Amino acid sequence: ELAKTSAGYLVSSSPVKSSSAVPHPHVPKIPLPLSVPEKLLSLVPDNKFEEELQDLLEKYVKREVVLFSALTSMQVTLTLQHLYCERLRGQLHAKESKGSNKKSSGKLIGDGLPRCLTSDEFIARVEAFVQRQLAEEASKERMRTEREAYSIAMERWVDAEEARKAAKAARMEEWREEVKEWMKERDVAKKEKRRARWTKPVLGRFPKALPKPK
Repeated sequence: ELAKTSAGYLVSSSPVKSSSAVPHPHVPKIPLPLSVPEKLLSLVPDNKFEEELQDLLEKYVKREVVLFSALTSMQVTLTLQHLYCERLRGQLHAKESKGSNKKSSGKLIGDGLPRCLTSDEFIARVEAFVQRQLAEEASKERMRTEREAYSIAMERWVDAEEARKAAKAARMEEWREEVKEWMKERDVAKKEKRRARWTKPVLGRFPKALPKPK
């Protein structure tokens, strides 16, 4: 079936020409591994069934990471090979343009192509690229978790601060009323030439604000 398509020259015994288009690879977007809340993996199971489910979940999480790494590596390799083939196609076109009457040696860059696509250096670069990508995604996930934790901490701090201020305002109002009653008693005591029956109310100290989350 391949021989009937535009890429039929790949299985043909005829020499490849520069006019033969390199099949464009379909490179779909690989979804990132699903992030599982740490609390689901750190919870103490209540029974054997929950323990088995937790172990299975952990295995699937690790499997997702491995598959993502492998697929990303293959995707990068496919893209680089396509770019490499397009470059060779350009060189082939240049050789053909110099004169079709000259006999070709049959080699464009000697044995450079196989060495480039299978060398340890190439594989190492692909692996390094994948590791950087995974590290970046892990960093983004960590930052997202930290932002969520900070947002929750800020909400709790705001609620506590509002409650503290409300309690302070209520106590201030109560204290003012107590002082008014004491002043009345003091004035009456002066007229009757005696001491007031109670001392001036003390406001007291208020709880300090909790440190703001950072």
